[in-house]
Amino acid sequence: MIAAEKGAIPAFRTLLSCFVTLWLAGGVAWSSSVFGQVTLDKSAVRIQLKNLEEITASEVWITPEGVSIRRSEPNPETNRVVNWPWSEVVRVEQTRVDLEHEPKPLPRQEIWLTSGDRLAASARTIVDDQLNIGWVEQNERKATPIPLETVAVVVFDAPLNLFARKTLREKIARIETGSSQTNDTALLNNQDELTGEFQTLDASQIHFLRKGERVSAPRFRIAAVAINRELLVFPRPVPRKWRVTTTDGSFFTATEFKVVDVAGDKNRQADPASENGKNAGPRIEFLLLTGNRLTIPQSDLATIEYGTPEVRWLDDLPLKSREHLPWLATTLPASLPLEPEIVTGPLLGLVETLAITAPWTLSAKPRSLVTWELPAGRHTLIGRATLSGATTHSAAAIGRIRHNDGTLWESPSLTLDHPAATFQVEINNRATGRLSLEAVAGPVGNQGAEIQWSEVVLIAH
Repeated sequence: MIAAEKGAIPAFRTLLSCFVTLWLAGGVAWSSSVFGQVTLDKSAVRIQLKNLEEITASEVWITPEGVSIRRSEPNPETNRVVNWPWSEVVRVEQTRVDLEHEPKPLPRQEIWLTSGDRLAASARTIVDDQLNIGWVEQNERKATPIPLETVAVVVFDAPLNLFARKTLREKIARIETGSSQTNDTALLNNQDELTGEFQTLDASQIHFLRKGERVSAPRFRIAAVAINRELLVFPRPVPRKWRVTTTDGSFFTATEFKVVDVAGDKNRQADPASENGKNAGPRIEFLLLTGNRLTIPQSDLATIEYGTPEVRWLDDLPLKSREHLPWLATTLPASLPLEPEIVTGPLLGLVETLAITAPWTLSAKPRSLVTWELPAGRHTLIGRATLSGATTHSAAAIGRIRHNDGTLWESPSLTLDHPAATFQVEINNRATGRLSLEAVAGPVGNQGAEIQWSEVVLIAH
């Protein structure tokens, strides 16, 4: 069955600031952000519930137990608080109308963890095989040392140009998926590579052990260091977790969190007007999948999603196959034999383009087909398909959702003029079946364009 297009959930366009508040006493749910004072007529928190209902509110509380809002009534005296446990919540997000078309942040320094998370932070020092990270201007943030065995990549200088940025990520992916990686690899800004054992770093130098000799290189000459994957530890899947994005471009997965105020006293009331509205109020301490703890101001939160066995993301589903068939002109014989290329490497990742900046996204070059095992039962699949990389108005691609051998949903032709489509598809699976996402080129080919499948959630009923 296919849900009507008009029933599709509105696209969540801007991930900017979601505010966690335990200290409200009838006031505004957020009174400050990293952008300064926020007014209610330019901000709203959107809550996507498991029953597919969408709530927009101005007063929102988030605790480890659930989400609460103050529902406004015509008579203010009858206003009431409505609560939902996390088991009923899919996503919480704040959008700001005045910043809706602002570009997303592009961090220059990043820490990539083996969990797939990215922290927009700088690598400070290595002590006892643990990486200490920090932030230049965000004094309210802190993190416990990260074991090196859970650090996949350290980015020291990522380009701000999107093409150069993508090139760097492709080089890192090539190193990570290469069968010959037996050392740590440093990517230099002049395109050279340096292999060896990444041992220590200080304020100005990075130190390697190479063929028994110590080699040092200035930080400013290093773009990134990819750690030998044979030495890494990858976290095990957990049944319940939160996925979080922040206003600086970080995204991470946490197994638990708690709220503390600026002074670290959970019982102390925070002053939202302090420091001219910057970095005020409680801080949130998250326990990441890699075991270390990350503390950030509540005003830096952008989105929080909650995953359970009933609310699953694409990387929670058993992957059956991932294939790519290069596009060929329609004038070629349809019977031309083609051997599908089996694509390896991480399935979901970060996408940074002019059209979309989103983590946990599946990039699909037409023609591609990715298939997962779908458990029996009734499900709803929601998400968004976005065209990126198109440089001409004739470039086009179409996204399809397939169940077993049938097509459940097909997007309109995605072009520069109409680059995105949201979907809400009902699936009644009587037995274990197959769920596939397909990207198909338009009549004259995709011309370098790709389809980005983002914010995809499978909800069991």
